[in-house]
Amino acid sequence: SMTEIADKFDISMALLNFNFKETMDMKPNDYLMLLRINKAKHLLSNTNSTLKDICTAIGYIDVSSFIRKFKQYTGKTPIQYRQKI
Repeated sequence: SMTEIADKFDISMALLNFNFKETMDMKPNDYLMLLRINKAKHLLSNTNSTLKDICTAIGYIDVSSFIRKFKQYTGKTPIQYRQKI
């Protein structure tokens, strides 16, 4: 989590957000979501894992919320993405 990262570097969340955005040109939460989506895409393409298992593997708890976020980033639901591969 972002809190754990800030704690690890002994900085505030505000400073973490500022420094990260200055360096990466995106917010840390957006970057974390991008990493999760990319990992999910890899798992959808290369495994037969269930959506629930994929959500767990990428650190997402709520499957419905993940489906909405995945569609927001890719334009497809995870099932649509898997079927098109």
